[in-house]
Amino acid sequence: MNFCAECNNMLYPKEDESRKILTYVCKNCTYNTDATNHCIYVNEIQTMNEVKIRVDRNTATDPTLLRTKKISCTECGNPEAVCFMPDEEKLKLLFVCTNPDCNAYWYEGEEKRMVPVQ
Repeated sequence: MNFCAECNNMLYPKEDESRKILTYVCKNCTYNTDATNHCIYVNEIQTMNEVKIRVDRNTATDPTLLRTKKISCTECGNPEAVCFMPDEEKLKLLFVCTNPDCNAYWYEGEEKRMVPVQ
């Protein structure tokens, strides 16, 4: 952040169209200076590395989740599962078996079945 040498107010970036360079100008007085650093803004994005998913017996009976009969559970053979996308970065569907005695869950395209948290 740059400040005016005359009135100590903040300087704002502005293009000098005739010289095709970046300058900083004061909005309160006539002070302006050429920019030495041409970076105006840096956007730093922080991501979360791990998403904790809790699948319990109520997940399979949730009426807001999509149900499918195209996927069958390899643990119990149940022909129906509910599915949702719990992690926007992974972009994979999570399937949950609707059998109340099973409740196994797995990600789309993965054979590994996980036992739910009770």
